[in-house]
Amino acid sequence: MKRLLLGIFFFASLTFSCSPEETGNNSEEENTDVIETPGEEPMPEEPIPEEPIPEEQVTYTENVQPIFETYCMNCHLGDNARGGLSLNTFAQAVDKAELVNDRMNDQFEPMPQGGLLDQEIRDVIQNWIDGGLLE
Repeated sequence: MKRLLLGIFFFASLTFSCSPEETGNNSEEENTDVIETPGEEPMPEEPIPEEPIPEEQVTYTENVQPIFETYCMNCHLGDNARGGLSLNTFAQAVDKAELVNDRMNDQFEPMPQGGLLDQEIRDVIQNWIDGGLLE
């Protein structure tokens, strides 16, 4: 009987000692977190933007050409390019961008022939195409 009374007393003391007014966890109040910077007035915390921040623009010169030079131009350069697919100019790359992207993502016959490139590299090519094939 003593244990039962002690258990009830313990439970009741926990329940009433942790009320929202005392702990500051009142869910009805608005959250007014403030970021304090030494030497400056406190500023309200900035809200999280609803729209995602746009990614950087992917361009041929800055992003795609280095990938082609590293992984593709051993075979696809100049007049003797394999399969007649030369990628040494912007115009050639734009003309064959979809084909190159398809082959880079082909699990059965990937280019380069060594296997699929990392997804991040393949995403650069896709983002370049989706972004309008910028030079």
